[in-house]
Amino acid sequence: MTIALKLGAEYENIRAASKFKTITVDLNDIKFELKVRIPVKREMEAITSSVTKPDEATVQKIYDEFSAPIRKTLEEADPEFLETINKDKEKIRITDNDLIVDGNSVRHIAQMTATWQMQVEKYFSLLHSVTGEPITESYDEIAEEFPEVIIREIVAKIDEAIRPNYKETKKN
Repeated sequence: MTIALKLGAEYENIRAASKFKTITVDLNDIKFELKVRIPVKREMEAITSSVTKPDEATVQKIYDEFSAPIRKTLEEADPEFLETINKDKEKIRITDNDLIVDGNSVRHIAQMTATWQMQVEKYFSLLHSVTGEPITESYDEIAEEFPEVIIREIVAKIDEAIRPNYKETKKN
């Protein structure tokens, strides 16, 4: 027997109402409301885990996309080209599985990009569709529909809705 059944019908109504939260996305003169399904603890842990550990194939795909122009330039250039660039300071370093440009790892940037894309996909899947269909679009499909600034605003609002922050916790 579940806790909801033990506590009665009134609790079941509260429980059902607490599964969704309405967020208001406010961009310039445009305001719109979206309903967000609040995940239970187990589901939130799964979302957090998948966001913090994106699929390695996705990271590799993004890495290849980001590093391809630099690698192509280095392959087509004279062998002295890299030496000339790095003459005063090491600007570009090639390792076994990474490309370091001015101290920044392209693989790390790919990892952070994959993390962001996964977070967008997982968070958008929490939105309640007015058609009743689940939102399963990929990051690329979402990015085709919305500018990045709107995606960031929606993700921030979803995050506020599903994670208690310090201000909200302190009120209680």
